Amino acid sequence: MVLRSKITEGDGDTRHGSSNGYSNLHCRCTLCRAAWTRANLDARRRRYMRTAAGDKSVPHGEPHTYLNWGCRCTLCLAAYKETRLK
Repeated sequence: MVLRSKITEGDGDTRHGSSNGYSNLHCRCTLCRAAWTRANLDARRRRYMRTAAGDKSVPHGEPHTYLNWGCRCTLCLAAYKETRLK
């Protein structure tokens, strides 16, 4: 297999349908987009589970924690609201 910096739909590359195909190889075919979506949803689900379990390493007081980690504590909610006002 020849390594390329980009792959395109229909080129026969075996890396289609992977989040690597989407993120690193810049392919936007249906399979690669679906794999990227799955990978991001899985990561968000894992973060939500860590938050619900009371993981102490969750970065509180940041707007991204409200969005990506699903934390609804007072600090995260306030940080998120502040970004929405700008």
